Amino acid sequence: MALGLYQPHRLVTEWGFWPASTNLREIDAPLDTDGESRGPVTFVVWSVNARATRALEPNAPDRVVFLPGTAFRVLPAPDVPSAVVLLREVPPSEAVSEDGGTTAQLDKDALDGLKQAVTDMPWARSSRRTA
Repeated sequence: MALGLYQPHRLVTEWGFWPASTNLREIDAPLDTDGESRGPVTFVVWSVNARATRALEPNAPDRVVFLPGTAFRVLPAPDVPSAVVLLREVPPSEAVSEDGGTTAQLDKDALDGLKQAVTDMPWARSSRRTA
């Protein structure tokens, strides 16, 4: 994976179907107990358009999928481990918008929520207890 593509404020587009989970317990810890990266990157996404698949996959009730062509903005998060990338889904109507003020507020709101989600992840809680 080319992590260099995920620089803060950059827009990235997923051109295939991208499955994800809404269940924080399913997310593998990207860090060892000493805080070093294990290798895989964890993407945490703020989304309003992810499609639930539970009707098609009853055994995976927490699975969602992003449709091909979905755009995401990489959010800056210097206080989040480097093995975690925070993304905000950018709806098509915003991608063509010139309203930077609204975009900046949406980014801030998403960043606040995503940082809390990272803090609430089971591996983040357990690493705080051992540190």
